[in-house]
Amino acid sequence: MAQAFHLEVGEDHLATLTFDLPDRRANIFTREALAELDQLLVELAGRSDIGCLVLLSAKPGMFIAGADVAEIAGVTDPEQAESGSRYGHRLFAAWESLPFPTVSAVSGTCLGGGTELSLASSFIVLSDRPDLRIGLPEVKLGIVPGWGGCVRLPRRIGLVAALDIILAGKAVSGRQALRIGLADALFPEAGFLHHVRDFARGKIGRRHRARKPPGGLKRLLLEGPLGRGFILDQARKKTVSATRGRYPAPLAAIEVVRAGLEKGAAAGFDAEARAVRELAVSPTAKNLIHLFGLMEAAKKDGPADAAPPPEVRRPAVLG
Repeated sequence: MAQAFHLEVGEDHLATLTFDLPDRRANIFTREALAELDQLLVELAGRSDIGCLVLLSAKPGMFIAGADVAEIAGVTDPEQAESGSRYGHRLFAAWESLPFPTVSAVSGTCLGGGTELSLASSFIVLSDRPDLRIGLPEVKLGIVPGWGGCVRLPRRIGLVAALDIILAGKAVSGRQALRIGLADALFPEAGFLHHVRDFARGKIGRRHRARKPPGGLKRLLLEGPLGRGFILDQARKKTVSATRGRYPAPLAAIEVVRAGLEKGAAAGFDAEARAVRELAVSPTAKNLIHLFGLMEAAKKDGPADAAPPPEVRRPAVLG
């Protein structure tokens, strides 16, 4: 089977890992791609010739679209759903723990698992292309971000901004991502790779980004123990009112975020896996995933009236 990941290491100790899923227009985390990444991470952890690793995509206008929705649709065993979440947690924790800094270089669509892998990277840089979107759309499929998104996103951009993305299944533009602290830099699409390489060279030896979350003192006051509880409780009330309790995923996401912030990251990952266990096999998720599939098929087929309309020879009015 053709490889999905291609590693190159330069003499300057700058390495690139390019994701190019064979025979697909988009990069998605299929079972095979995850297994390949798993093996690759073992190799990368033992490399001493890499100073910084840049994650790239070979797909034009597409970084990583996330997990394989078809595989999620086929999951009927709660144990399988939970183990899939924990498998992603282990892989992305191994990525996060690599002995050198990593840069997620996003030029195009980055959703779901792609965003979660980026959150596990040391740095995230984006292209300024107008069609770029980065986010976590899982609640629109009736599930929660299951590979660390509910835990890492609030820590990176703050609780309020994270809930705004997670509960709405939102994807933001490059400029929005930079403003809220999701991106560390925004580079022109023209010459993007050149800018990324310069950025990455400057990060050799720095495994962690400088923690300067947006919001300053105001955010600190809002997201201390008292403010955090108030924000989460208000989010729950608004979500119940908006969904009338018919969509369990946003409510589950709030509790996963709460667990991650109040009890620590390990508890958050555990809560995330348990939420995926319940939600992925639920009728709500299956129906929303089926609807997603229909919408994607409609996009591929194009509008039903794509053929030229017949010539009108004799108009008439009926009524």
